[in-house]
Amino acid sequence: MRRALRFSSVSCLWLVVLGFGCRFESSHVCGDELVFNPTLNTCQCPSGKVLKGEHCEVCGVHEVAIVDMCQCESGYVRAASGACEPPIEGLADACDPNQAKACGARKYDYCAPSSLGGGYCTQANCVASADCPSGYTCATWESQPFCLRPPTGLGDTCANAAGCAGKEASFCESLMSKSCLVQNCSVAKADCIDGFECCDVTAFAAGVPNLCVPTGRCPK
Repeated sequence: MRRALRFSSVSCLWLVVLGFGCRFESSHVCGDELVFNPTLNTCQCPSGKVLKGEHCEVCGVHEVAIVDMCQCESGYVRAASGACEPPIEGLADACDPNQAKACGARKYDYCAPSSLGGGYCTQANCVASADCPSGYTCATWESQPFCLRPPTGLGDTCANAAGCAGKEASFCESLMSKSCLVQNCSVAKADCIDGFECCDVTAFAAGVPNLCVPTGRCPK
């Protein structure tokens, strides 16, 4: 059901992006259940739902809908069972990356820096995400690979930038998904967490930075 859209009229697309609408109805373009997302230039489920099979449905317990994917809500990680559970004790504890042995001698003894300042305790020297706690991504693009936690605020509901302020997922996609996403990723480094890809949406929405979106959701 998901469709990537292409328009012969560039002016029509920009009118939609700017919120002024166009001569077509998005419901006609995307079908009965899907709606048009002008930021990502694609059809998707309405806010709060994801595509499961042929229908849009709500996510499970402690899950949030991000574009067309269910992700664990902020503060929870995906366990081996598939459920979203609180993080392991000691994992993601706050720490100071500039302080030697900031995490002590416990298992998660590496203090990884956060984009917000400060850091959190995790595991270093991973080779692949399989080496990391469930729900964490091995940041192999870093000079010191470590197990990267899910960004704080990812998938939180927002209406504007203020709704994502102070979170690692600091960009509010307020037009359709109304959720916080990670911005300023690098397409070359592919530095998004597992299940996401870095998407350059500048061709569809002027002034919007590169965003980490669910894998396969970036318009080609």
